[in-house]
Amino acid sequence: MTMSDDDLARATALYRARRLSEAAAGLTSLLAREPRHVEALHLRGVIALESGDMPAALADFRRALEIQPDHPEAHNSLGHALLDDGQAQEALAAFRQSIRLQPTLAMAHDGLGLAFQALGHWRAAVGSHQRAVALRPDDATAWTNLGNALRGTREFADAVVAHARALRLKPDHVPLYVNLGRVLSDAGRFEESIAAYREAQARQPDLGVENDLGAVLRAAGRPAEALTVLEGAVQRRPGDAAALYGLGAARVELGRLAEARPALQAALAAEPRLQAARYALGNVLRDLGDLQGAVREFRAAVDLDPGFADAWSNYLFSLNFLPGESDESLCRANRAWAATLRIPADAPLLTNAPDPERPLTIGYVSSEFRRHHFLAEFLPVLRAHDRSAFRVACYADVAAPDSDTGRVAEASDVFRNLHGLSPAAQMRAVREDAVDILVSLTGYLARDRILFARRIAPLQLTYINHLTATGLSTIDGRITDRWLDPPDHRVADDSEAPIILDSGFSIYEPRHDAPPVERPPALGNGYVTFGSFNNLTKVTDETLVLWSRVLRAIPGARLLIKARDLSHRDIIGAFTERLARAGIDAARCELVGHIVDSRANLAHYGRVDIGLDPVPFAGGATTREMLWAGLPVITLAGATRASRLGASLLQRAGMPELVARSADEYVALAASLASDVPALSRRRAGQRDRLAGSVLFDATAHTRELEAAYRRLWRGWCGTAQRSR
Repeated sequence: MTMSDDDLARATALYRARRLSEAAAGLTSLLAREPRHVEALHLRGVIALESGDMPAALADFRRALEIQPDHPEAHNSLGHALLDDGQAQEALAAFRQSIRLQPTLAMAHDGLGLAFQALGHWRAAVGSHQRAVALRPDDATAWTNLGNALRGTREFADAVVAHARALRLKPDHVPLYVNLGRVLSDAGRFEESIAAYREAQARQPDLGVENDLGAVLRAAGRPAEALTVLEGAVQRRPGDAAALYGLGAARVELGRLAEARPALQAALAAEPRLQAARYALGNVLRDLGDLQGAVREFRAAVDLDPGFADAWSNYLFSLNFLPGESDESLCRANRAWAATLRIPADAPLLTNAPDPERPLTIGYVSSEFRRHHFLAEFLPVLRAHDRSAFRVACYADVAAPDSDTGRVAEASDVFRNLHGLSPAAQMRAVREDAVDILVSLTGYLARDRILFARRIAPLQLTYINHLTATGLSTIDGRITDRWLDPPDHRVADDSEAPIILDSGFSIYEPRHDAPPVERPPALGNGYVTFGSFNNLTKVTDETLVLWSRVLRAIPGARLLIKARDLSHRDIIGAFTERLARAGIDAARCELVGHIVDSRANLAHYGRVDIGLDPVPFAGGATTREMLWAGLPVITLAGATRASRLGASLLQRAGMPELVARSADEYVALAASLASDVPALSRRRAGQRDRLAGSVLFDATAHTRELEAAYRRLWRGWCGTAQRSR
């Protein structure tokens, strides 16, 4: 053995003993005598890399490879250094060269996988890590990296297996319990995830897993336990933005909104770019009645993360509640969302036969094919479709199917639940069914619109629940009516053509268990009761000011407001303050929260004499239920489709006299109706029979007109397709 060999052996022993500075000094001395000693250069580079001296590490690896270009370990080490330096693309080349020289070098395969992960190429990363663990099945780090890559491809079950294997190989390495906890949570195995986090916490109390543990406790439906964990985290780390966010989120789930707000605000003070906290704060502000603040936070969340679909959904939806918006401004906002989408340039080849008269396949898409009031509008149409001319496919995105999901499936020719599939997989399912006309039924959920962002059917339309443009150039038209889309309200830059139906944008099938119509309560009370059963978000400050005017105009009248959110103490408190600011005496206003029994809920309409529509977003399902209960409903048509929703319903119900064009007219209508209780009684007695004969309730006529529109659009597409051949 030469002197150089002895020096290298001593340096190697010092390195293995983690006496890095002594090892590096010995190697430097050796290299002073033999500057072309490749193994000394390589080992000194490894020590520099582990010591955080990246320039020195890169220099030594590159010098070693200049001297010996076929050194596989040096290429591998260079790859790891480049990867740590943020040069993932360059690292790929180094790892590939190492593998070319020594195909069985497991570390190089593992490094290649890490480079693919850094570039977001998850599927390629999985393949590289699988080769690494095949070569070194006892390497816990390689199994961990494979688990992380599988998490990136959302193959959570396989990721759990990989992380569990790593933990079996190194059962005393506490961070591996955290890795396993995360992927178990991803897989929906919350109780096992909680156990893994608890074990990590028990083994290393200062590890700081409270944020992750709190999140999985919340996901498991245990917010009170999450709250305890996160309160402890905030006490130990007062400025921890993630802990403050988790604390706020847990308080929200417990209905403690007034306490959630400062926690979320503190999280944002610590980390202004925490978009999840922006989104959560927006929801809290909305529920507490601060719509302007909510919109501001949702907007900030999407500015931070343009791909944040839920924040976009809430932002676009919330704009409809603000005064001063118009169809034009809402169209622009939706276009801004659509512009953030990254849609692959390649489009699937459309093979639909351009035969204008053949039977057509209509595809309906919704995340609300479950217990939802929208089914009262859609199911009658689904059942009324002419199956000799139309094959009907329904595509759900429902996490927890229920009996109503089954009703949709039973009435469909084809039914698929696409929940959990990637947009690409959802697209393939629709194309496999050869859908001719694809119809979106879900309005503001940005993630549901993404399926329509590519041209996957010859014609793509929106129907029911769509009161604004989607902003997508791939949407050809919107099923609507002349009240929602009057000729003088057309938006110049809206590419979605309004498809006007005389029967309206939708119909309604009343519940079979609706209680009988009651006598007007004013006959017994001696005073008129106005009422609203709308989502509390619709009861805007503008609405309360208008209703305050109604109550001032009719001394003695009372107001009943029923909403699910009025079951929460903090929301009741905030809403009571808003009533006072609007000038509404709390003694004249009754607040009713959630009623679980659906029939008892419907029976509450019998406690009201006259329904009041909110502004600027009118009622939908609640307006139809009020009408069926015999009540007149006063609405104010405005500058947006959402504000004209009530007008469309009332016009088609044969009650145009209840549509106001100004706030003064709204108040005057309320005063006029309240002044004649006998007339209210007569209206109530015959209203259900009149409604049953109106176009609003005629599913067959509406479906035939809808089908005629589909056929007309299809013929137009066929003509264009045939000319382009």
